[in-house]
Amino acid sequence: MPTRMFGLTLAAAALIAVAGCSSQSASSVTKPVTGSIADAHIVMDGGNVGYATWPSGARWIVMKTSDGWNTVSNVTPMAVPTDGGLALEANPSGVAVGVRPYKLLTVSPVLVSTDGGAQWKPVQTPGALARGTDVATTTTNGVWVVLANSSVAYLPNGSSAWVTFTPHGFGPGFTPTAVSSPDGHVVVVGGRSTAHTVAFVTPTDGRSWQTVIAPASGSTGAACQLGSTLALPLMTSTGITLMTRFGSESAWTAYPGPTGAGSSASLGCNRDAGLWVAQHSGGRLKVWRTAVQGNAVMPGTQMGDLEPWEISPEIPVAVYSIAPVTADQGVAVTANPTVITGIDVRGDAGRATPKPLPSWVATVGGPVMKN
Repeated sequence: MPTRMFGLTLAAAALIAVAGCSSQSASSVTKPVTGSIADAHIVMDGGNVGYATWPSGARWIVMKTSDGWNTVSNVTPMAVPTDGGLALEANPSGVAVGVRPYKLLTVSPVLVSTDGGAQWKPVQTPGALARGTDVATTTTNGVWVVLANSSVAYLPNGSSAWVTFTPHGFGPGFTPTAVSSPDGHVVVVGGRSTAHTVAFVTPTDGRSWQTVIAPASGSTGAACQLGSTLALPLMTSTGITLMTRFGSESAWTAYPGPTGAGSSASLGCNRDAGLWVAQHSGGRLKVWRTAVQGNAVMPGTQMGDLEPWEISPEIPVAVYSIAPVTADQGVAVTANPTVITGIDVRGDAGRATPKPLPSWVATVGGPVMKN
């Protein structure tokens, strides 16, 4: 059972002040943005709505789409330096953007929006965020993060006291590296495991926890909501297994992963479209897909069994992040930062089609000044 510890957070106004003091003008930037297009991340928030973190000049931005990435808008939170990179998750309760530390910004803020990025509420965490894309999330009850010291922290709505769960409190052989809430209620803490305990699940408040016991050790990241099935990909040295739980049942079932997908695969989820696993090798991409049995993954689906994995033809493209938009069409991050790449797996020949981004995407973050 994870150990609970308490601490205080600064007021939101103080966060804005700290962010403003540590932000740099374009003329003072002396190095390129931390990371590269390989660190960009796409998430889908159901249907055609999605968000992405993206490098832009000297900083990182957050883009939003409402039409499956045919058009995008800039919803980057203001007054926070994003030079160090961003973490991102979206679920029915809102969008959470975690700001990684950079220079004077040593304590990571998290920005939460409940209106699709039109407004952001700042929350200051107890420390620096961990590396990774899945280290901050929001729920109907509060904000959860994974810190650089591998602690997991939770700030209940209306409180100024963080509840901290120390790494050793999760038990031997488990190190937290990810936190997600695919339905906006249940919280899943994933991580690296040398034992068969591969994740912990709590109904938002951290007062009670369920351990996820798997057939093998490995690493888990963000969980995925597929109808009434909660799916947690487990990456092992030999491939991928899905740990699944139907509805509010306590039992977890190991659902065999796609044969041929390795532990370096990219995973993407859309609660209205399914789960994609993408493996590229030698500049060619394979995509495996699964969803809840039935015509589509629809809200309120009451089927617990997942469809057999479907595999796409090989597509000549390498990807860093991928997400389904529909059952057979998705989008991906590739080596070209000026486009989002559409992935179409219909028919006998898969296709990768560049979707050019507006020119402002490359410059809105401010110029990079070299020495």
